[in-house]
Amino acid sequence: FQTAHDFLDIFAGSELQTTHDELWGGLPVDTPPAAAPSNAVIPFPASRRVRRVTPKEQIDRLRDETRQLSAQLQALKAESLPNVTPTHRSELWHQQAIRQLERRRNSESENRKLRDGEAPDRRGQKSVQISAAKDEDSVQEGEQVFEGLLLDVENLYKKISTLFTEKGMHSIPCPGRKRHTDNTVLNGVCFELTKREIVPFGVEKVKDAVWSSLGQLELEGLPS
Repeated sequence: FQTAHDFLDIFAGSELQTTHDELWGGLPVDTPPAAAPSNAVIPFPASRRVRRVTPKEQIDRLRDETRQLSAQLQALKAESLPNVTPTHRSELWHQQAIRQLERRRNSESENRKLRDGEAPDRRGQKSVQISAAKDEDSVQEGEQVFEGLLLDVENLYKKISTLFTEKGMHSIPCPGRKRHTDNTVLNGVCFELTKREIVPFGVEKVKDAVWSSLGQLELEGLPS
């Protein structure tokens, strides 16, 4: 292929020379004397090779174009950003304000429902507190009454102790029951059980009381 390319170059050069001689053949031209022939070798003209673009160079060129286009795009974005940002920010603030308003309304509605639901509970709590206060008052009153009873009983025991001391009850040798048995008796009382009790009154009063009770027993069976 290279040899054919060189041949075409030589052929084109000879054709151009022939045409040039034909054009200038009819004109008188001073020509220098022909040079003596020599044995010098005429070199072939240097071949002109067409330089091919490698894939790497194509990739580098495309990368450079991409970087240039990206820089232009960033510049265009930077130029258009100041005009768009305020509007976008205002829209964001507006949306945020709407959300806050909705949350506030929901919170107020929930609080209102809770207050309405707590009203019966509050009334029930008040009634429970009132009943508890009444129970506490009644308990306190019962405690006061019981303390009063204990105080009265204590005072009564004090009076009885004083009376027994005055009457000499503690000097009696052995109060209680006494049993008497007589096995030799065929008729009459063979077993007698007596009970001795200490009472805070005299013998005369006992005698009168016994006769009175016996008289009532005798008169119970008589017709009126």
